[in-house]
Amino acid sequence: MREKELAAKIEAVNIAHVYAMQLWKELTEFFRPYVGTAVETKGGPLMAKIQAKLPIFANTHKLMVYRHVSNYSLAWTVKACVPYHSEHGGDIAVYHEITVYIGDLQGQTLTKLCESYQEPPALRSDYTVEEVLANKAAAKKAKAAYEAARDKCYPFGE
Repeated sequence: MREKELAAKIEAVNIAHVYAMQLWKELTEFFRPYVGTAVETKGGPLMAKIQAKLPIFANTHKLMVYRHVSNYSLAWTVKACVPYHSEHGGDIAVYHEITVYIGDLQGQTLTKLCESYQEPPALRSDYTVEEVLANKAAAKKAKAAYEAARDKCYPFGE
């Protein structure tokens, strides 16, 4: 991954993670009173009375939120898009998506809020190019060491 593309990807990840943590908090509080009640119609979309009260989500080229379709969970996906100018000419975009799980569904009923989300998900939003490049270099070095050690095991297998 070239540096411009990596910088754009890091920006997309950071943007999506910031919004996802904010969205989790907002939607968890919104749906807390609905635990134990039907929140969807038999056809699958949210009930009109709930849909009408939902906050307005980001819907731009740079940041978009849409409902994650699932029979078993109530969730939304955050999608960030960051364009960059390619060294080969032309504009290219990179994307990052993350799904924010709010609760469990059984049929049309919200049975519980996600147990693992008693507090906002710990999503990092402070990645830097330097850090990611250093981590990639460390991973490459560790992979080479692993492969060298694995090769010494031949013909006995790992």
